[in-house]
Amino acid sequence: MKKEDAIELMYEDGCKLVELSEDLRKDSEVVMAAVQNCGAALEHADKTLQEDEDIVSAAVSNDGAAMQFASSSLQNNKDFVLQVAQDNGTALEFVNEKFKKDKDIALAAVESVGEDAMDLIDESLRKDEDILNALSQHG
Repeated sequence: MKKEDAIELMYEDGCKLVELSEDLRKDSEVVMAAVQNCGAALEHADKTLQEDEDIVSAAVSNDGAAMQFASSSLQNNKDFVLQVAQDNGTALEFVNEKFKKDKDIALAAVESVGEDAMDLIDESLRKDEDILNALSQHG
């Protein structure tokens, strides 16, 4: 399959990334098209692309659970975790535990997805006044 055809297919159904050749799963344009349509497609991207901040951000924006397929270096990168929490706080389920205790990250997650983030942040922050204010303003 030609790259152009693969990109077109990924825009239609990114979850079909798993069916493409290894070379196409290493291509950043093909993978970006896939994860924008189906965040979980990140699982089938080449490992080097699971370390790419732009690709992982796009995947997580589409589906917070895609964070589980990000490289461990990104899952442990505070700046990156804060960025994805601002976009899709459900990604916190798949980051280093220490970030679930970080008030800035917890606040960003609650501001982005509201109640869905409350079970993901550390219990010690669930009664924090700023977190509760953000939660009340979310809905």
